[in-house]
Amino acid sequence: DGEAVTVSNRIDWAVEYFRTHGQKARAERLAVQAASTGSGAGLATHGKFLERIGRTEAAYDRFVRISERYDNPLELLAFIGRHPDVPRYQNVKQDLVAATFPNGLRRVALPDLASERASGAEVTTRPAQAEFAGLEVGDVIGATDGIRVTTLKEFRVARSLSDAQEATILVWRQGK
Repeated sequence: DGEAVTVSNRIDWAVEYFRTHGQKARAERLAVQAASTGSGAGLATHGKFLERIGRTEAAYDRFVRISERYDNPLELLAFIGRHPDVPRYQNVKQDLVAATFPNGLRRVALPDLASERASGAEVTTRPAQAEFAGLEVGDVIGATDGIRVTTLKEFRVARSLSDAQEATILVWRQGK
């Protein structure tokens, strides 16, 4: 039901609090309950809990479920980034990049996009990350970190390829 999903989407802080304050069983019950709703945030909460207690393969499975169910590999790519020494995970990352960019990554700079029409990943809502980055609804993201993107999924995957804390994003605003 909607209320359970809403709770699961906001319960991660409590799971982490109980885990770090000696109440692992309580934390696990909350994490399992959050995941049982099937929400992306609930599955991520459970995955992060499992990862933090050393159940890496079970955590990996949760992040794969998010990627497949919601066509959003962001959590899975973040997980893979936290485990750079696991060859199998790195192979999954390469497969995700290849599937997202079947023609390969196209490196671009601002002059390369000057002659193109405004096309890319359109900002349709303004979550906190978009607001922090100065993005507005209607902006069109054409590239991130020098990689041409045309969809939100491409943006997420391209962004995951950089270790930088900050991103360079080329944006069209009002067609300019």
